Amino acid sequence: MLAPIDMMVRFELTQAPSTAANYSPRLVCQPAKVMHGRFEDRSQGTTGKGMWVACWENAVERLAQKGAYKRLHASAAMDPKIIGIQTHSHLVRRVVQEAELMSGRMKGWQGAWVESDDDIPIRRTTREELEELWKAHSAGSTRRIAAVLDLSALPPAADISASSPELAAFLPTPTDRRIPYFRLAPFFDSVVVHPNSLPIWPKYADDDQTPAADRFLANVRANLDGVISLHQRRLARRQVEPESTAAAHADTRSESDIYVLFAPLIDLDPTQYDEAQRAKAEVVVPLIIALLRMRLWTGEGWAAD
Repeated sequence: MLAPIDMMVRFELTQAPSTAANYSPRLVCQPAKVMHGRFEDRSQGTTGKGMWVACWENAVERLAQKGAYKRLHASAAMDPKIIGIQTHSHLVRRVVQEAELMSGRMKGWQGAWVESDDDIPIRRTTREELEELWKAHSAGSTRRIAAVLDLSALPPAADISASSPELAAFLPTPTDRRIPYFRLAPFFDSVVVHPNSLPIWPKYADDDQTPAADRFLANVRANLDGVISLHQRRLARRQVEPESTAAAHADTRSESDIYVLFAPLIDLDPTQYDEAQRAKAEVVVPLIIALLRMRLWTGEGWAAD
C-alpha cells in the first residue's frame, strides 16, 4: 500500500526569524509536507531546497548529528535534540488530521451509498464481535479488515510497548501477519506539541490540563464515532427497524476502544466500479498510510518489512 514517497520524510530549508538588527535570517532544516496540506503551517518561508530521508527516527537523528543536511547550504542548522521530537509531532498530527478528513468525506456521502451496516467502512466493536469479523475476513466475505485501531489509554506506569491484552490474539507475528493492528496511545504518549497546535474539538477549557496525547486520542475517537453515528441514524430512518432499536444496538459497543477499518474486495481495474464503490474502497487508505508511517518512524515497520 505504501508508495516509496510514503516511506520518506522531507526536510526543507526555512528562514528562521531574525533576532537582532542587521543579522541575516538563519536557515533551519526542518520537516515539511509531513502534515496534510490543509493543515500545513506556511508561516515560515521555505527556500524550496530540501531532501528526503527514510521515515525512521534513528535515520533522522543520524542525519542531524553527522550534518549531511549541510549539502543543502553550508550555513544550515538542524538541532539533533529536537528534530526527532518535531518530526514525531508532525506524524502524530497527520494521523489525527487523516481521521478528521476521512470523517468529513464520509459525512458527504450520498444516502443511497449506505444501504446496510456493511457499507460503513468503520465499526466500533467489542472483543467478541471482532472474532466474528475475523472469521468473515478469513472466509473471504465481500469486504476485508484493512486494520484494527486500538484507542485504549495507557494505564499509569504501564509498559507502553505492550499491546492491549484483549487484542493479543490478533497481533501480527513473524509467520502470520493476521490483521494490521495499531495502538495509538504509546505513539501519542511521547508527543510534544505547542498548545496552539492541539485539536480544537472536542472543546477544552483554557485552564484544562488534559495531556496532548489524551486530546489527540479523544479527537480521533470523536471523529470516528461521529461519522459512525451519522450513518447509523440515516440507516435507521430508511429501515423498518425503529431508531431506538438501532441506537440500542450501537450502545452495546459504545464503551469499546476497538475500531475496525474495512476495505471492499474489489478488482484491480477501477473502471469496473461506480463512484460509490470507489469511494468506499479509497476512503480509509490515507488514514492507514498515516498509521503505517507512524510504525515506520518507530523502526517497527522497517523490521517487519
